[in-house]
Amino acid sequence: MLLMIFFVTAVWGNSKCGYSFQASLGASGGILTVWDTDVVEVWTTSHFNHALVIRERVICTCLEFVIVNVYAPCDTATKQLLWDQLSSFFFGK
Repeated sequence: MLLMIFFVTAVWGNSKCGYSFQASLGASGGILTVWDTDVVEVWTTSHFNHALVIRERVICTCLEFVIVNVYAPCDTATKQLLWDQLSSFFFGK
């Protein structure tokens, strides 16, 4: 955990950030999403095998939005499973 915080602040450039990380599956490096905590308030982060779903809002405007950070697998069946999971998450199907 401490190594990840060091990496994120080194990449981001300062410590005023939040982040969410999904560990790698196989040879990929995983998924990392970073945000400025003075600008964005994050409500929830949902982890999937190949995706992060982050619900948040811009603090000064109260604009709500969702970021979906996807690292899709190459295998067709696994990719379909990911899209089915995300569809179910967002649309309840």
